[in-house]
Amino acid sequence: CLGRERPWGDRSHFLSCTEMWRLLALLTFVVAVNGDCTFVQEAQYSKMPRATAPKFTKPANTTDFATGMQCPAYTNSLVCCSAYQNDKVMADQFQLLDQSFGDPTKGGCPVCAENMKKLWCGFTCDPQQTSYTDSDGTIETRISEGIEQKGLAVNFTVNRDFACQIFTSCKKTAYVAQLSAMNTAEGFFGFQGEKSIQFGILIYIRFSEDGGFGAGMQLPTCDSDPRCGCNSCEAACASADGTGLKSIKPPDTMEGFSWIMVLVVYGVIAVVSLMLLFFRKRRERNAL
Repeated sequence: CLGRERPWGDRSHFLSCTEMWRLLALLTFVVAVNGDCTFVQEAQYSKMPRATAPKFTKPANTTDFATGMQCPAYTNSLVCCSAYQNDKVMADQFQLLDQSFGDPTKGGCPVCAENMKKLWCGFTCDPQQTSYTDSDGTIETRISEGIEQKGLAVNFTVNRDFACQIFTSCKKTAYVAQLSAMNTAEGFFGFQGEKSIQFGILIYIRFSEDGGFGAGMQLPTCDSDPRCGCNSCEAACASADGTGLKSIKPPDTMEGFSWIMVLVVYGVIAVVSLMLLFFRKRRERNAL
């Protein structure tokens, strides 16, 4: 689903969407760090990453989180996200993600939302964050005519197959279908990376054939959840020949046929015919 010509990283244009701005607020106010973690979000929001030293340079323990780990895969382990990111921002924004991408009553699919959470949990909290991300430092870029925005540039390397699994589970949801910028896998991920500049971080998502975050990880398909119907999940209504339509089995010419019923009907007809013949012959004899 992803072209192999080049990684996503066109820095010359930026798209707009209020809901996506809110969704990507979970990545706001980050500062680059040294050590096992590439960046960290502090408690107070600001569009301008500060140059002050971060609160930690090594992964933090999830046992310090008041609300429990928002990313189940990292429960009871060291992570690169702060308690504020987990307890407040991610808790709030993952709820928004569920509403935008995962609500079946709004054309969403819960599997899509959960798969997207895995991606952003890895980006924000993975204890091996430096294996998939690196920072180019603070940059200034144009977000619209006459408006410049400073932000922390972060490169995020994602496994190509993992990214395709996410996009496939999401591409037919109403939210994605309504935005032409997200109709391709490159656009789907690039749009999200670009929109994060509104919150002080600009994510350049790159795709790796063999490595990258999510390598070897198998995600659930959208048709694994009965709440994801044909209107929000291509796999739920795709036929085996890939036409995108459900296969309809042609009716069998003998479907519903019962030999027993046929024999009973013909048996009754034979008995009635013999009785009529008997009474007819008897009448003819009496007439003589």
